[in-house]
Amino acid sequence: MAECALCFNVYSRLAPHLTAVHKVANSDEKRLLLALAAGRVDTRKTPCPVPGCRRTPARLDRHLRQHAELLTSGRKEAMGRAKRRKVARELQWLRSTQPAIPVVSQLASSSEGERDSEDPEAGRPCADRGCRRATERIQAQLTDLGKQVTKMRSTLLQITRLYRELRKGEGGRRRRKRARRTRSPPAPPAPGRGAAGGPTPPEPPEALEPYPFPDHVPALNLLLGEFEGYQLGSEPTARLRNNVTSKLGRIKAFLGYMARGTAEPGDFLFLNQPARIRAWAARLGQTRMAEPTRQHYLKNVAQFLDYLSETPPAACQLSSTALVLIRREVRALIRGIRRRVVVHEVRTKQVKESRLIPKASLVRCHRTAGRKIPALLGKQALPPFQRFPLFVLPGHQQPLVHPATSVCPSPPRMGLIRGGRGADRRGWMNQQLLVARRGVVRFFFRGTSSP
Repeated sequence: MAECALCFNVYSRLAPHLTAVHKVANSDEKRLLLALAAGRVDTRKTPCPVPGCRRTPARLDRHLRQHAELLTSGRKEAMGRAKRRKVARELQWLRSTQPAIPVVSQLASSSEGERDSEDPEAGRPCADRGCRRATERIQAQLTDLGKQVTKMRSTLLQITRLYRELRKGEGGRRRRKRARRTRSPPAPPAPGRGAAGGPTPPEPPEALEPYPFPDHVPALNLLLGEFEGYQLGSEPTARLRNNVTSKLGRIKAFLGYMARGTAEPGDFLFLNQPARIRAWAARLGQTRMAEPTRQHYLKNVAQFLDYLSETPPAACQLSSTALVLIRREVRALIRGIRRRVVVHEVRTKQVKESRLIPKASLVRCHRTAGRKIPALLGKQALPPFQRFPLFVLPGHQQPLVHPATSVCPSPPRMGLIRGGRGADRRGWMNQQLLVARRGVVRFFFRGTSSP
């Protein structure tokens, strides 16, 4: 079921109704009317339909949620007006192209009692001087009323936010008080032990208290948009876009903290608070944020302040001296953090270098290997009985040391065994047995030098 945008009746099959009743034959015209009936209209870069609000946000749905004076039904109605106004402009443009199939629907944003801002007759000045003066006077009144509405809206947002925080805190106090009444106090854990008997887990880092960015201020939005374009350049890559998005998020967090409780953030006077800047930097340290990350925050803020001082907007009321003082304060904070970052880098480098093998040890090892490797290769080329001293000492050579018994081999075979040994074997055995202080010459080789 969908409501027809022309006759405001509800139909289950709207496309045949548009063709048969309203004689809509142009496919583009029918597509726009069906999209309006289904609510599928892109409202990006659409002016806000709320009276007194002159913003053109990137996301109209999110912007309407910031109008705290509107109820849910009011936001829905404003979104419907914006969609109808955009479809009316697209139909008007389609009619101006003079297509082959004419556009027959007469859908205009003035049907809801609003004046079309794109009417060519709207911006044409009147020839009468009195009429022009009256128009200028009314325009000045409208500008003044717009400023008052903006100020009242910001005040209402602050009061609403404070009321929610107070309610949240009051509810938490009530829950904690009720828990203390109904629960017995837990037993204190042992020193260094958690509640389950294990080691005490580390405390999680504290989260930053949200300080929303005042995106209802046109001057701030325009300046951030220009700064974003300056950072992106002419040919931005995907990685550069991500970096710039992160940088804008850090800058918005800083501006939200500095502009908290300010009635007129559009004049940029809220930045001239050195003590609050130092408090923001200290607040980053209280969240257990790493020092390099805090340095990134301050560097991004310093880049934004440099851009602001070089090209201040027309609404900026900060003097050049105040801008110099603000930038000097931020750079002093960066230097303070930089000293701690350098100390951390030096300590990390020392730990890494302590795990490495010294160069002197590597050179000494290389030289020793150069001397030992040729000797080992030459020894590997020798025959086995020269490489291994015990290569020819099996168990049947025991009679060479002890007197022959009935279990020993026969003398002829023993003679063959003795004859099979070389002079180097005999000398080695003599040396070993002499060290053991055993008289072996008469047992060994019959007191002769030959086998």
